[in-house]
Amino acid sequence: MASPIESVAERQPGATTLSSSTADVSSPQRLHEGAIAQADGIILSFEQATIGGIALSMNEAAVRQRLGEPMRVLKDETECCGTLTVLDYPTLSLGLTEDGVFSYEITSSEMATADGVRVGDTRQKLVATYGQTGTPTAEWMCYVVEFEGSTLCFRLEGDRIQMITYDALLN
Repeated sequence: MASPIESVAERQPGATTLSSSTADVSSPQRLHEGAIAQADGIILSFEQATIGGIALSMNEAAVRQRLGEPMRVLKDETECCGTLTVLDYPTLSLGLTEDGVFSYEITSSEMATADGVRVGDTRQKLVATYGQTGTPTAEWMCYVVEFEGSTLCFRLEGDRIQMITYDALLN
C-alpha cells in the first residue's frame, strides 16, 4: 500500500508531518487545503477520529496488540518529535510518535470511524454524520479535529468515500 518514508515534509515553521502515501509523499492535508478552509466551523472530537478501534492516544505497542504485526515498519528520527514510526498494513498506514497516532490513511471498508463511517459509504451518510463542508460536489470533505491543524478527511469519487485520512501537525 504505502511506499517507504520519502521525507519528513515541512508544513509550516516548526511543524512536520511524516507521510507514506503512494499517490503523493506530501501530507494528505496539503492535497485538500481548500476543503479544510471550507470546514465551516465543524469541529470533531479526538474520539470521533478513532478508526477501527485505534484511538489517537494509542502507542505503537497498543496498535500492534490490536492489529497484529504490520507488513512494514518505517522509522525516521526528527529534531522536533523524536522517532516517527509508520506501520503499514494491507489497507491501512498509521503514523505514530511516542505520544500516539498522528496520521492514518485507510482505503478499505474493513474499519470505520467511531461514528460508523467507512470507505464505500455514500456522501449522503458522511454529510448526515458530520455535516456538509465545502461544496456538495467536492472531492475532499475535511473536518477539524479538536484544534487547528488536525483534520479528519474523506476523499470521494462521485458519491462514494474512497479513502479516509487523519493528519495532525507535529511541533
